[in-house]
Amino acid sequence: MNYSVKNSIKPVKSYVLEGTKRKYSSFGDVIKSERQQRGWTITQLYVKLNQLSSKGNQIISYESLLRWEKGDGIPQIESTVALANVFHKPDLIQLRVDAVELAKRKIRVSGNSHGSKV
Repeated sequence: MNYSVKNSIKPVKSYVLEGTKRKYSSFGDVIKSERQQRGWTITQLYVKLNQLSSKGNQIISYESLLRWEKGDGIPQIESTVALANVFHKPDLIQLRVDAVELAKRKIRVSGNSHGSKV
């Protein structure tokens, strides 16, 4: 099987600062699109992600998935790796890194150096 993910995920281009709220809309759009392409509900994605835990612990909360899809946040790297594994899309990891780097550049440019967590 010749599977290429090289150009399957678009780079993060949009980052909107709404007051103190950050929106990672491109990353959220990718998560939602990947889920919908597979015909999964958000609950099904939640179950699949948490089945990855070898100890039966919750890896990702349902509420976090909702926030990420809406662009109201971005997952930690561990959660991103879980998403990449479930979707078989290793490019998600780089997409997350790009989103964080873009956010840091926007904060530096806007002069917001309050130590905000990205």
